Amino acid sequence: MEKFIPSGRPGLEVFHQLQKAKNVKWAVLDTGELGIWKTDLTYLRGQGDGKWWIPIWGSYIETPDAKIIVDCGQDPNDPEIKRRISYAGIAFGPIKQTPEQTYEYQLDKLGVKAEDIDYVLYTHLHFDHTGAAKLFTKAKHVCQMAEIRYAAKPDPFMLISYCPSEYIPLLDLFEPIEGDAMIVPGVYCLSTPGHTPGTMSILVMPEKGQAFMLPGDSSYLRENFNDEWPPGFVYEPETFVASIRRQKRIVEELNATHWPSHDPEAFKELKKAPAWQYSDY
Repeated sequence: MEKFIPSGRPGLEVFHQLQKAKNVKWAVLDTGELGIWKTDLTYLRGQGDGKWWIPIWGSYIETPDAKIIVDCGQDPNDPEIKRRISYAGIAFGPIKQTPEQTYEYQLDKLGVKAEDIDYVLYTHLHFDHTGAAKLFTKAKHVCQMAEIRYAAKPDPFMLISYCPSEYIPLLDLFEPIEGDAMIVPGVYCLSTPGHTPGTMSILVMPEKGQAFMLPGDSSYLRENFNDEWPPGFVYEPETFVASIRRQKRIVEELNATHWPSHDPEAFKELKKAPAWQYSDY
């Protein structure tokens, strides 16, 4: 990994200087759905809309330099998750996941084994992004240092979303970063906090075709992104909005596609494994 130091006007990085990757492949790994109130996704909006079923998914990205997982989906069979979902009551749940939506099954569709993975990138460490973390015992695990510190002892209002049993046993495998960093040529981690203290977005820069951004929960929905509107479940609303504006500048600068983490309509537009959402092989 290399530290990436942005240049140019504050908040408008000169991204044409970034390295691009040849032969990029990207597959979407569907790990089911989670029930959540609409107002938890959009602050003070949708209070009468009841629960939404939001997609929970991860990504497999391959370049000539590495095989990469972005976020690890959910594991409804984790005993701690079962307890927390029950405790959360009206906030989260239930979880829907078929046997075909486990991470192992999704990777098997692609002919990829867990031991083949070089890096696991976490947009943040909430339980719907860490469910399959335990599979990747030979990979380097990457997230923001601020996220690791906060996940060790979150505020009570955020406690329900963290499941330490999924990532604490792997801490020796973690290589934390601070700010923006290049993981391998063409794959960048960008700091976009607000949803949590250490939320980050993943930017992929193929040599051919469009760049794409996986913002994690720094954009739950297109509504958050388009309207610069924070969710109800958020650590710092004003920081969340600032991160949305950063994403917008980058997306505009690069003419990149942007895929919110839990938008049901956007998720329908994505091809699912074993199909490749993007491949320039």
